[in-house]
Amino acid sequence: MRGVALGSLLALTGAGAAWAKEIVLPEKNPAVTLTIPDDWKTEVRDTEVVSTSPDGDVSFEVGFETRADRDSLVKDKVSFLRKQKVNLSIKPVEQAMDFGGTPARVQRYRTTDKYGKTIVDLVTLDASRDRALLMTIWGSEDQRQANEAALDTIMKSVRVPAETGGSSNFWSGGKTAAKPETKPEPKVEMKSEPAAAGLSPSVAAAQPAPAKPYATRRALYVARKAADFGDVEARPSNVFKPGEPLLTYIEPVGEATQSIGSDQIGFGVIVDFEVRTAEGKALATQKSMIDRDVTVKRAEGEPNFFLNLSLDLDLDGFPPGNYVLVYTLRDKLSGRTLDVPQPFTIAQAATDKAAGASPAAPSPAPAAPATPPASVQTTVVDGWTVQLAPPDGVSCAIHYENKPPRADGKRFATIVAFVSIPDRNLKLTTLELKFSGWNWTKDQEVKATLRTGEFYLYSGLNWIVLDPRSLLLRSNDPEDILKLVKTTSKLSVERDGEDAVTFDITAPDKALEALKPCRDQLK
Repeated sequence: MRGVALGSLLALTGAGAAWAKEIVLPEKNPAVTLTIPDDWKTEVRDTEVVSTSPDGDVSFEVGFETRADRDSLVKDKVSFLRKQKVNLSIKPVEQAMDFGGTPARVQRYRTTDKYGKTIVDLVTLDASRDRALLMTIWGSEDQRQANEAALDTIMKSVRVPAETGGSSNFWSGGKTAAKPETKPEPKVEMKSEPAAAGLSPSVAAAQPAPAKPYATRRALYVARKAADFGDVEARPSNVFKPGEPLLTYIEPVGEATQSIGSDQIGFGVIVDFEVRTAEGKALATQKSMIDRDVTVKRAEGEPNFFLNLSLDLDLDGFPPGNYVLVYTLRDKLSGRTLDVPQPFTIAQAATDKAAGASPAAPSPAPAAPATPPASVQTTVVDGWTVQLAPPDGVSCAIHYENKPPRADGKRFATIVAFVSIPDRNLKLTTLELKFSGWNWTKDQEVKATLRTGEFYLYSGLNWIVLDPRSLLLRSNDPEDILKLVKTTSKLSVERDGEDAVTFDITAPDKALEALKPCRDQLK
């Protein structure tokens, strides 16, 4: 028996039983609805539903947060699973899945927990009102198959926020992903160039009858323009350097349509934009940046279409700070309007952190000593060498090196150092990565991305080259560095055009606890 604690992990499994009433989360403006068996232990909270099957063998969680907090939602779940002794150091198998027209990303870990072999699925998708959902299914293949019918029915019952569902034997541990239950729909890209074509007079004269709220399925800043519906590469941050364009991807839903002949429908949209201060004062406005009428072949359900919107601001007139970009969509046939607000920050040209970055590294800093002086207390915790500095202040660190050397002879080392030098009024925390295959130029500044685990990406970080084999990242705030390593088992350094270099480590929780006396020197 698994015995899952009712914490951040939500449990929901199948037993072919009597079904309870539909659960709506939250009751007002729901992000998700689903059905849970009567005989399960279920707890409904403000932002999640927690339920376990009678035998406690298979668990399922569904929770939501704002899309801005999506990463924290996933990070908290991963942290919880690791505390439950689930091994998430392996690479998951990723699949795309469709929940009633809402694209979902499934990451499946065929791994182990403290009971043996298990399967963990992490499913992320967008909900209405700028919210994100995370579903977690956890149980071995045998345990899932014992609950197959009910688990499959539960997944079909999920509504996000209306028609959705996943089917097939996938959730019981099979390898066949659920196929969309709707027929393929037309894909129409709304480009930022206005179109001159209009709807036919017969369409203009007809009376539209909108059946659903005018809303967005997804609206987010992206790293590149989408080539097709759902082809989204989310931008890791809403912080922009002066001169960077603001690229937005939007999927509107609920637009009014009209029949054109026997096999076509028509609809139209007008898009305005306005840039505001964080307090709501309008700074720049443009009406009808898009004015477009569209005719597509009739298909079951409403058409899937999306907008690629690119805004190039003259940032010379916008000082560094926080702003809101508001796109207003106007449904041409119904007259309804929809505001899509997108907060963003303009960084300082030379001193602000790069977009999506955590700590920055403007200048070299002392590294952890390779050979600790005699006064340094040295212990080994979970494979990390802990070097405690004396209270009068020198570097202290935890140091992890891959041993024995790999078959190719390459060596990797990870060092987290806390530097406190009172007579220089110097207090900082550093992350140093050593790789025998690197060949940098000393004191060179390098811009590289750091990926931690499977989910988190910190783009455009500024590193300092300590020697040809070492890169250093530093911060005056210890939490900037610690959040990069606290719960991960992998650190990958990535640069365009180069192979990623991955450092396999043990999450240094215990070693960091052993360093508490040193960390206290930084306060």
